[in-house]
Amino acid sequence: MLQLKKLTITNFMNITRADLDLDSSGVVLHGPNGSGKSSVIEAIALCFTDRKRSSSIKEYIKHGASTASIRIEGLLMGSRVVSSLEITIKGSSTTTTRVFEHLGKTYNNSEVTEYLKGLNIEWLDPVMFGFQGDTTITELQPAARAKLLRIIFNSNFDEQTEVIARSMKSLTEEAADLSSKLEVYKSQTFDVLPTKEVMTPDERGLITARLEVAEAQSALLNKELEELTQEKSRIEAILTNKKSIDIKKAGLLNAVARLDQDITSTRQEIDRLTQKEQGRIDELSRSIQEQAELTNELERCDDGSIEGLESELGSAQEKSKQIEATRAITARHIEAFKNEICFSCGQPTSDKSKEEQIKQDLSNITAEWEQIGSRIKTLQEAITNKKKTRADSQKRWDSIGVKIQNLQRSYIDQIRSSEKLLESMEMNLNDRQNELEGLPNTTSIEVEPITLECSTKKAAVDSKHTERNTLSRQLSLDDQAHEFNRSIADINAETAKKAETNTGLINESVQRLNKIEYGLTQYKQAKSILENDLPNYIMVRACQQLEESLNRFIAGVRPNMRVRLTQSKRGVSFVFSPDIREGSWLQSAMSSGFEKSLLSVAWRVALAEAYDLDIIMLDEIDAAASSDASTELFRALESSSDFKQTIIITHREATVDLIKDGFDGVVVYGVDAGQFVMSRD
Repeated sequence: MLQLKKLTITNFMNITRADLDLDSSGVVLHGPNGSGKSSVIEAIALCFTDRKRSSSIKEYIKHGASTASIRIEGLLMGSRVVSSLEITIKGSSTTTTRVFEHLGKTYNNSEVTEYLKGLNIEWLDPVMFGFQGDTTITELQPAARAKLLRIIFNSNFDEQTEVIARSMKSLTEEAADLSSKLEVYKSQTFDVLPTKEVMTPDERGLITARLEVAEAQSALLNKELEELTQEKSRIEAILTNKKSIDIKKAGLLNAVARLDQDITSTRQEIDRLTQKEQGRIDELSRSIQEQAELTNELERCDDGSIEGLESELGSAQEKSKQIEATRAITARHIEAFKNEICFSCGQPTSDKSKEEQIKQDLSNITAEWEQIGSRIKTLQEAITNKKKTRADSQKRWDSIGVKIQNLQRSYIDQIRSSEKLLESMEMNLNDRQNELEGLPNTTSIEVEPITLECSTKKAAVDSKHTERNTLSRQLSLDDQAHEFNRSIADINAETAKKAETNTGLINESVQRLNKIEYGLTQYKQAKSILENDLPNYIMVRACQQLEESLNRFIAGVRPNMRVRLTQSKRGVSFVFSPDIREGSWLQSAMSSGFEKSLLSVAWRVALAEAYDLDIIMLDEIDAAASSDASTELFRALESSSDFKQTIIITHREATVDLIKDGFDGVVVYGVDAGQFVMSRD
């Protein structure tokens, strides 16, 4: 995952300046205590993790300096990485500037922290960096140890669990909302309204027929009663106004005679006007005929025919130009032959036969050119004549139209006026004749018989009116019942539609609630798996793998020493047995100095192998070991790990020799008072 290539340190802790080439599988920093060896690992850890040895960043600056800087070059996940950090004292404050370059992008300050968190390498501190005397990794609480293992073995599903929890909350809220709506849907009632009783078609037909008969009879009786009443009134009026009726009859006779005379005169006037207007009618007919002929003429002179002539004229003019050009060339040929020079090649010639032939060609071309010129002139004249004819015809057509309108208006106004007068007179004559016929005969008139007949007829009319009203009311009530039933049917249809819609909503809600319930069940199972089953399974397997790796490494140093990892609700517990033969298991806090170092290294190696880590840095891991134990420790480290890069800090000369013998291509830096001198094995 991470490999270091180059490290540059300036004024950091007790180092003034260090340029270290780390591009090797093994790097050893050797020197006395306090010489600055551990400062190298501190600088690397500060660039890649949040680990700080001191709560005050200012204390990392070398005494007497105002700025400390670190620059690391290497590979992270196979791509070039550059991490730099600068600590500067400005007055009473201290500022830190971080720059991280990776995958072609540059991150600054807080962006670096966020980016490193995204890479999930915050666990590098307890695994990759083994500081002198740091046995924290063996003394972690079970919960903290379980958290570290979940990160390394990728068994932390909090993010997925949170997504499921949000989905479950959303579904639960939706279910609650649907349940409330479902209660509302179920509480709604959709009652069907009753209808009124109506007549059967036969019953209604019978009453309708009876009503029609009654209305016909009533109308007839009313008419007869009205006639009797009028006759009675007429007789009574005659008897009362006999003298005035006679005078009125004489006046009406005189009026009828005068109207007969006036009508005869008016008819004669119409005949006279008709004869007088016959000339205008003939003129109107001729004008209409002439206008029709002009319309045909305009159609013959339409834009299409003119455009055709113009198109033909254009073609003739173009051909005339071509013939004119040919004619000019032929004339130049003749002129050249007159000078006894060939027009084609410019050489002298005396061939007169060609000259005669060209003259004949010129004569033919000239004849064709004159013929086309004559055709062009004819076409131009035809176009001009057609345009003039169309303009003259249009002007004449408009003039005749005005004339037709005037003739029609004059004839219609005069004739219609006389006809209206005649119609009025005839109507007046008809009225007078009707009025005259309506005058009663005043001789031998009696009123008593008709009075008795009117009373009898009136009783019959009243009886028939009562029957008609009864039948009409029955039909009206039936119509009202039908209209009411239609309204009720519409309401019931709408109610049925609402009931159907409500049933659909209930079914949809129930189906959705069932789906939600099923979904919640699935989510709960998935959440339980992600929270318990899967992490527990991974953790059990992780503990088995780590326990095997730990014991394999430890057995290379202490054959009878064992460790055991167990998972519980509190997390992952860790115990060791100094001698498995004795069967006692102790907490890591009960381990000796070398046992603590051995357990710490074993843990780091096992975790690094589990995550396929490329680099490990160990600081004075054999400080509490004897020479033999130190030898076994480094041999176990050499044989049990596949690290691409191992950085070891030690103050022992024997350890340096041991590492040189066991590792290939080791770079050794001698360190003294913050100065680094490199020697390569």
